[in-house]
Amino acid sequence: MTKSRHRPRIAGILLRLSLPKRARQSIIADLDEEYMQDVLPTRDAGKARMWYWREALSLMQWYLFFRLRRGPLRLFLRSSISSRKNERPTMTRTRGFLDSVFQDVRYGIRSMRRRPTFTIVAVATLGIGIGTATTMFSVVDGVLLRQLAFEDPGKLVNVWITNSDWREHPLFSDYWDKGPLTWSDFERWRDSNTQFRNVAVHSDFTMTLTGVGEPDQISVGLASAGLFQTLGVSPQIGRGFLPGEDGPTATRVVLLGHSLWRTRFAADPDAVGRTLSLDGNSYSIVGVLPAGFRLRTLVLGNQESDGDRAAWIPLGQPEILGGLENQRMEGLGRLAHGVTIEQASAETATLFAGDEPRSPFGARLVFRRDDVTGNYRMPLFLLLGAAGVLLIAACSNVAMLAIGEAS
Repeated sequence: MTKSRHRPRIAGILLRLSLPKRARQSIIADLDEEYMQDVLPTRDAGKARMWYWREALSLMQWYLFFRLRRGPLRLFLRSSISSRKNERPTMTRTRGFLDSVFQDVRYGIRSMRRRPTFTIVAVATLGIGIGTATTMFSVVDGVLLRQLAFEDPGKLVNVWITNSDWREHPLFSDYWDKGPLTWSDFERWRDSNTQFRNVAVHSDFTMTLTGVGEPDQISVGLASAGLFQTLGVSPQIGRGFLPGEDGPTATRVVLLGHSLWRTRFAADPDAVGRTLSLDGNSYSIVGVLPAGFRLRTLVLGNQESDGDRAAWIPLGQPEILGGLENQRMEGLGRLAHGVTIEQASAETATLFAGDEPRSPFGARLVFRRDDVTGNYRMPLFLLLGAAGVLLIAACSNVAMLAIGEAS
């Protein structure tokens, strides 16, 4: 995946508008340098842009705080110590910025001790606002943002097999249109489709890791060779799977998850080329996936995981789950340029139906972002917006309290 070498434009504009002129250039230059040299080389484009936004908002927040020191909050602090003028040293222009901050913090603490009721109300109000906003952002980040951190997610679709014979079945009616793919289904789809730029399947399995420290049971992702190309994800170190490495006679290779690379290999770049053992079979390490990469399996019965796999191996080894035809695999496809999901659905349904004139089998395609979030996408964003409004109201109330105390 090609990474953008430019910082998020809107974040840069907001920084320029928010920061003081005398410090604007140096602060933005330092942030850009860290973004280009330290963040972009180690994270995918989406994660890098999120990092820049987070740092930019943090800088704007701190500058706003120091602006408030000269406004209502400063009035409150001054009024609370007006009876002790001789206690506070005279501020001079030669005093450093940090000295000024530490001095205000010390007197702020003393002021809050003298007004415990105001302190409790202010802290409780801010705590409720910040806690609610943080909780909602954590939910949205985990459910929506991290699970969709792929290249052009608007082109990424999940592919399921449908079985019309199950539509009225008492046991299977709830998931007649969300059937997993087998390896033969995938091969027919991969070799005959014309509506997708890339197609892939994946699943997951628990395997025993040996050969690097203590033996351990780890979650391993199973993938066709084109999975990471379909997602638009490039390994941080090394390479991904090559065409043909998902065949039954291919050499066993493995991609390490970032956490396993850190804990078992001490983040050593020379780990590529070494070997490890999974369920007694030796695998050669060919790459390391970027930090934060997650891919949930949405196949029914395999939905408990958050998608954070310790390692990934190609599908195709006959010892995995007793053969490929027993796999419960989820199909993923990236639509070709100019192709609609309706066009792709029609072709894929024909491929899965086969040559039978009245086959019950077909296909259902759904954008992955909708499959992951279901009907919760809009309600979650609305709740996040409501939490933001609550935080603003809490800050406003505390500011009014400070003004009231100062007057």
